[in-house]
Amino acid sequence: MLNALKRPFNVWFPSRTAQETGGLGTFSGVYLPSVLQMLGVILFMRLGWITGHIGLPKMTLIILMASSILFLTGLSMTSIVTNMKVGSGGSYYIISRSLGMAFGSAIGILLTIAQLTTIAICVSGFAISLQELLPQYSLVSLEVATLIGLAIVSLFPVDFALKTQGLIFVVVITSIISVFLGSSSNILETITPLASFETLSFWAAFALFFPATTGIESGMAMSGDLKNPSRSLAIGTLGAVVTAYIAYAALSIFLTFEIPKNLLRSHPMIIYYTSKFGLVFILGVWGATLSSALGSLITSPLTLQSLAKDGIFPSFFAKSPRRAAVLIISLALIMLLLTDMNHLLPIL
Repeated sequence: MLNALKRPFNVWFPSRTAQETGGLGTFSGVYLPSVLQMLGVILFMRLGWITGHIGLPKMTLIILMASSILFLTGLSMTSIVTNMKVGSGGSYYIISRSLGMAFGSAIGILLTIAQLTTIAICVSGFAISLQELLPQYSLVSLEVATLIGLAIVSLFPVDFALKTQGLIFVVVITSIISVFLGSSSNILETITPLASFETLSFWAAFALFFPATTGIESGMAMSGDLKNPSRSLAIGTLGAVVTAYIAYAALSIFLTFEIPKNLLRSHPMIIYYTSKFGLVFILGVWGATLSSALGSLITSPLTLQSLAKDGIFPSFFAKSPRRAAVLIISLALIMLLLTDMNHLLPIL
């Protein structure tokens, strides 16, 4: 009986030491990190706010546009990886080996910056939600403490982080279900619309939302650790894109019909009060933000290391991903100290 219970877990999260080549499968190596990167801080802390500002028709179009761009990108990537041997470096490796080193290195640098910015955004989102419970602590102190904690966890073997993400995935899905089970009747009477003079144009809203669909980088960056990169990257990436589209489209429709527009546009965390189980929702926010930040902390040093191996960055970073990780963490800390989430999202 015990062996029967262990079998699905071992299939989803095979031990890398037990495999001759890589070892990670489609679910644990590609789908899980990709979908958790997509179902992150924007889903829980910005989707309702953006929808309240521009309305459901425009929000639906934005979600469709962003998902279509990612789906076409996924199809292009799939056609490439099924015809080549994929090494470490994820998107950078695929692009540089397909379109040339000059073009690939330019994109690789931007990918590293994107992963770095994702870390700062997710840490900031987690700190904001945590400050709701611990108002006596400043936002900056919570952000710094969170980044240090994630940096320590990222030093553990990759298998540990990926297995942790399996639990986080369950928590995130449960928290989304909790929102659909809730209603506006759960909103406290003390929560009233705030005077808001801020307006969003269509393209500004698109810029704020689009980072939610960039999570396929996390799965592709694990290419060097996959048992079957060609198959896993194709299936896992496209599956994650479809899952994220359904989640965002369904939730935006639900929030529009369930919560008054003036509350949506003035309270970014109003979705928390709508949720059937507030604690489950908070755990979902924490799980989504922390897993996204942790995923980028794991993948961004790998991309930077690959760039260094190809001579784009100093060879100092080619010898160990931990050297690259120190640089990434330092730059993320600077971003947290000098910016906030609304600054970072358009940059990303």
